[in-house]
Amino acid sequence: MPKHYKNFIKRQNLFLKGDEAFPENIKELSANHIKEIKETLSCWMSPENLHCDGEASKQYVDDKLEHYHMLCREINANTSFNISLNELEY
Repeated sequence: MPKHYKNFIKRQNLFLKGDEAFPENIKELSANHIKEIKETLSCWMSPENLHCDGEASKQYVDDKLEHYHMLCREINANTSFNISLNELEY
């Protein structure tokens, strides 16, 4: 399982149950899952969240951005869906 996707579903599935939960196999993602991932990334990419209300160091922000980019790359490489951080509204 791709590392960044594994970390994402571990965090997200704490709150989701049943049909809403993200599948362990990245190839089983549905359009609804992709929509949820995009909404989650949009929230995480807001300036307040990304920069922890101005408290985060540049390195911390860079690490978070790299993680988000890698998650998108893993999804793009393993599914028929395409996610780009540039297309998200935040």
